[in-house]
Amino acid sequence: MGTLMKKILFSVLMIGVVTALVAGGTIAYFTTSASAPATSFATGTLSLELGGQMSAAVDFSSMLPGHWYKKTLTVKNNGNYDELYKLAFKDLTNPDGKWLAGQITVQLYYHDNHPEDGTSNPGWGYAGLLTNCTSDRAPQSEYMLRVGNTDTWDIYFMLNADAGNQYQNASTQATLQVNAQQYNPPQDVTLP
Repeated sequence: MGTLMKKILFSVLMIGVVTALVAGGTIAYFTTSASAPATSFATGTLSLELGGQMSAAVDFSSMLPGHWYKKTLTVKNNGNYDELYKLAFKDLTNPDGKWLAGQITVQLYYHDNHPEDGTSNPGWGYAGLLTNCTSDRAPQSEYMLRVGNTDTWDIYFMLNADAGNQYQNASTQATLQVNAQQYNPPQDVTLP
């Protein structure tokens, strides 16, 4: 192949490359994009308010065997979520070594303040010894409390009728605690 032929072939090749670059460089594509408004994420709160006679320190001095003593407690949901809660006693003391808490019967009666929402029924939440109504032992059910609602409890205490003379001048203390957690209703979203 001669020099002239190489020059012609090279020139044709160069014209093809330049034509391809010019043609390719002039092709335009239209584009667009869209954005959704900002998505916000936040959490609410769980908040309980206790009221009634049992929301403050209560003193049952001079308890008599076989006599019942009644106090009330209200539990209000001030949070942003429906709550499930339980009542229990904690921090039982035995300062004199007589273990008076083992001689006190406690009964928790729940009033259904909100029958329209179908969340619960009135009735006994717990009946038994104070020593068995602690947060780690209480067999009671959880109670639903909708946002803004208030539940009422009657709490009865009795020094057992068969408490003997060894319980004279005995003492104990216990703290009533309400433990709540958010209610998790069934979800209406199914992941693919």
